[in-house]
Amino acid sequence: MSKGNSDYFADRNRELKKAFLTFFAHMEFMDAVAAAAQSPCSRFWVSAEQMAKRLRADKPLARQADMYEEIRRRCNGDFSIENVERVVYSPAPRFYISLLTARKLIYKSFPRQ
Repeated sequence: MSKGNSDYFADRNRELKKAFLTFFAHMEFMDAVAAAAQSPCSRFWVSAEQMAKRLRADKPLARQADMYEEIRRRCNGDFSIENVERVVYSPAPRFYISLLTARKLIYKSFPRQ
């Protein structure tokens, strides 16, 4: 299930852009960015291998503690790579990125003129 970093980032960015465009049809730019960042997504955009290591060592992600806790809860104490991978590749309640990061990724997703 593991992908290269460029594929991983491209998939996440495409999914974020799609969510943004859905909201932008009905609201102002920054409201659409915020709504997209908070919208459900197809998976947790984090490496399953790195998350499994962090869970086993009980080292939360500093900037994404809420994502770490959600994945930890869904793992039910089983931090094997197989179980963590299952959880990471399951639908996530949101993108777990800041508004600034979402805005930056959305701007970069459009061609420059």
